[in-house]
Amino acid sequence: MNNWINLTGRVYVVTGGSSGIGAAIVTELLNNEAIVYDADLNQPELNHPNLHFVETDVTNQDAVTSLVKQVVTDQGKLDGLVNNAGINLPRLLADAQEPFGKYEFTQQDFQKMFAVNVQSVFLMSTSGNASI
Repeated sequence: MNNWINLTGRVYVVTGGSSGIGAAIVTELLNNEAIVYDADLNQPELNHPNLHFVETDVTNQDAVTSLVKQVVTDQGKLDGLVNNAGINLPRLLADAQEPFGKYEFTQQDFQKMFAVNVQSVFLMSTSGNASI
């Protein structure tokens, strides 16, 4: 592989790095010899000496702060952050067949999606910013 970008020894955190697009990002960073911290609730399938899994609820300020401290303690630095974590809860805004039924989008659904998709970006960016 032609390594056009030198990431050797650079330290990255990827949120939601255990599956989907996040796993592909993690793989590419590892292919370019970066050190990667996967901040996810689920263990990754990938096993690599430069991959460090840290079970992290990215919607929780204390968990995010702890993650960043662990990375900086372990590696002495944090070079980059990929805010990739995201969820989709497919629901109906209104179910004419069963009002307020299990297929309708609730306030709790909205709050959960907002926390993972938006709030986590704020938490990770503000916590990691001082270290980058």
